[in-house]
Amino acid sequence: MSTSRHCAVDTLKVERAWTIKESFAAFWDCRYAGSARNFFHRWVFSATQLRIQPIMAAAKTLKRHLPGLPAYMKHRFTNAVAKNANRRIQFIKANARGYRSCTQYCMAILFHCRGLDLYPTGCTP
Repeated sequence: MSTSRHCAVDTLKVERAWTIKESFAAFWDCRYAGSARNFFHRWVFSATQLRIQPIMAAAKTLKRHLPGLPAYMKHRFTNAVAKNANRRIQFIKANARGYRSCTQYCMAILFHCRGLDLYPTGCTP
């Protein structure tokens, strides 16, 4: 296979992978769990037909998380905010070698998570 032909085949694979990735964006527009599930199964079938390994891996990952996806369709929120707060608290905990009391630890959490008001009473920033 010549170099130009090999490049054309790779370009075609990239185009197909991009198309299937972009087509999944319509999944987030589904309003009902049943229609989302049907769309998802059709998408997984078309994604696996391409036989592009990264796309097949992404389809397998999404398929593993399929039970939680209809909950997102219904409520339209995730636990990302809670996970970020927990990550910050765990970071504070890991660096909390010098705290002498639980009160100081709690104040550090409030300070770093922007819940502690440091302005004197009556002052505004």
